[in-house]
Amino acid sequence: MRHKIWALALTLTLMGTTAEAAPTPKVGAKCTQKGVVKIVKGKKFVCSKFKTSLIWRVSNPAPKPDVIEPTNTKPKLLDVFGNETSAEALIIDKLTDLAWEKGKPGDLKINTEIHERVKGKLWAEDASAIMPFITRIMDGVGASVTGEVDWYVWWDLASLRPKLPDNCWAKYDVAFVASATGAGYCIPKTIFIFYDAYQQWYSPAGFLEKYPNEWDKYGLIGVAAGEVAHFSQNIYGDKFNHRALNFYPAWLREGPSVLYSAMAYAKFANLPYSTVRNLALRHFNNPNCGNIKMTDLLMFNQSSNFCEYYGGFLASEYLVASTGDILAPFRYLESKIPGNGDYCEDIKGICLNSYNSVIAEIYTKDVDKWHADIHEYVKRWAR
Repeated sequence: MRHKIWALALTLTLMGTTAEAAPTPKVGAKCTQKGVVKIVKGKKFVCSKFKTSLIWRVSNPAPKPDVIEPTNTKPKLLDVFGNETSAEALIIDKLTDLAWEKGKPGDLKINTEIHERVKGKLWAEDASAIMPFITRIMDGVGASVTGEVDWYVWWDLASLRPKLPDNCWAKYDVAFVASATGAGYCIPKTIFIFYDAYQQWYSPAGFLEKYPNEWDKYGLIGVAAGEVAHFSQNIYGDKFNHRALNFYPAWLREGPSVLYSAMAYAKFANLPYSTVRNLALRHFNNPNCGNIKMTDLLMFNQSSNFCEYYGGFLASEYLVASTGDILAPFRYLESKIPGNGDYCEDIKGICLNSYNSVIAEIYTKDVDKWHADIHEYVKRWAR
């Protein structure tokens, strides 16, 4: 009996030793019984048949560590708020700094008149405070704003109109739609903003006293800088005997005004341009413009979709970044084409053949590819 107990104990001991000594499953190592499953450190190993052998495999295995999957993805570029921005915007970060270092506030004399209802209000004060920033940027860009300008910071259009020059489009309902905009530039030297128009877009709570959010803060301040950019366009066009507002296609008229206002606001708010451009895109918020080609934005007046602002801004950003020329959007005005080109009544703007001839003269001989590249960039970021 004692011999039987000893033999049983020996058997149990050997069994325990065998279990303890069993090797830990490894992928590809041999196993002995098909279908046996073992869990090791959270991984499920299954004894499986491979050709003529049984080996351990991991159920639903991940790719082998030594296999590198091909990929075209790049790390996302982020702005200071953690939102994705573009490599082109990072190029303009540097160009903005260069323009700022090079530029001076300029010799512009600003004759400011403020409506009593907006005097001392935050929005109105900031609209005037950005003026030296945009004039310095435009000087550094190479399109100085000189002479003097009449700047009206106003409440309502009705009492503003008598102060505007007779040839100002904003004096006439047929030319100016107050439901679409509340600011403007009139040849030769008048810029204005009237806040009554903004009541249709913003809550009355804190109106004129605080900003609703960061992107509309840019919009409410930057619009004044954008009108100074229009003034600069007109001065630059006069050098080459082109009336900017008539010669420019809509997207090259409005897009650069947003671009340069964003650069000025970047310095005003102490933010990188690559962040401000995202604020601008969110402020305008017109993702459908990715479906509109630049050649559909040639009119002198405003389009029904206003893509000359949103799409034109992105197109101007790409144009500057891809050429490294911060004045690239103004180069269009340097054309040697006589007058303001052919006028097309059907679009109330410059004819496509005149427009394309200027593009070929100033920017590239391959006009179609040039437009295609710009359109792809606008589609990428119009969201």
